[in-house]
Amino acid sequence: MQYSATEGNTMPTVFPEIALLNAEQAAQYLNLSESFIRKAVGRNGIPFVRIGTRTLFRRSDLDTWVASHIVPTADAVSDQASHIAATLHSRRRV
Repeated sequence: MQYSATEGNTMPTVFPEIALLNAEQAAQYLNLSESFIRKAVGRNGIPFVRIGTRTLFRRSDLDTWVASHIVPTADAVSDQASHIAATLHSRRRV
């Protein structure tokens, strides 16, 4: 695993030169087990590329997938609920 210290970035840069990652590399990149990755592929729970018999992963797809699994804080959920309630209340007045 390589580490980049540019501009204060201390996050690991995993396989930066590889455009497509195999399941083992994707697991390392996401800090998940390879079996989790393979099971997620089996249920189409993670984006992947099939080339012949090979299953590969684009880092950008993995980043988007991780971002889609962010659980909002309780404050964010409360703010969103308040916004929805205010919107519904203002629509009733019209």
